[in-house]
Amino acid sequence: MKNMVPYVPAMMLSLFLSGCAISPTVEANRAALSGIKHIAVVDLGFPNTASVRNSGIGGGLGVIGGAIEGAANAENSKSFSATIANHVPTLHEALVSAVADDLIKQGYQITIIKDQKPSRSSDRHAWDFSKIHTDADAVLVVCAPLCGYVCSAHSVHYEPQVMIKVQLSDTKSQAMLYQKTFFVGYKAVSIRAEDISADDLKRYKSFDDINLHASEAVDELIACEVTGAKKIVRDITGH
Repeated sequence: MKNMVPYVPAMMLSLFLSGCAISPTVEANRAALSGIKHIAVVDLGFPNTASVRNSGIGGGLGVIGGAIEGAANAENSKSFSATIANHVPTLHEALVSAVADDLIKQGYQITIIKDQKPSRSSDRHAWDFSKIHTDADAVLVVCAPLCGYVCSAHSVHYEPQVMIKVQLSDTKSQAMLYQKTFFVGYKAVSIRAEDISADDLKRYKSFDDINLHASEAVDELIACEVTGAKKIVRDITGH
């Protein structure tokens, strides 16, 4: 019966649809990484979309409140994504560039691959790089499957939140060298991932406020991505 289908919060629905649910953490393999000099970064080409979620819209109204909340969040996310569609760089481009640039500064040779895409592993907890053709020592994927603003049930402000997933695997052996999921900005307390605090993040008082300052709002999300990128490179390089 349709009225018995449980309401799925917008954030979790985004995770399911992305195919990027939380994966097991694999800490950087320092011994194996010592021989890695050339990394191929696979650009997944994600569209420039972001979510806007207010978890307090339907509070206390049960299934009806959940439906109201879900519909409002979906509409606001669609509207905000349309507003920022032409922002340069895109959120995905900014994240990939930040990781690649920091790795180059650390002495790595970096190749960006745009014409090949990984598949999902059978358990969907990792990417399968076996069909990626490259001369690089390792293959890396980094993406932000959840990126946007969230207003919790206990807040009157929208705060930036970026979920970043990263995986680095040896090209020849396909051995996993490093895999993590991060949340930068608003802390997702119910999600098993590593939280990264970001200082001086701008908060917005309403969805209209976010849309009115859309360019600045995207820049805040990119700032979160840059923070996440620096942590990823520290993990990979060990310093």
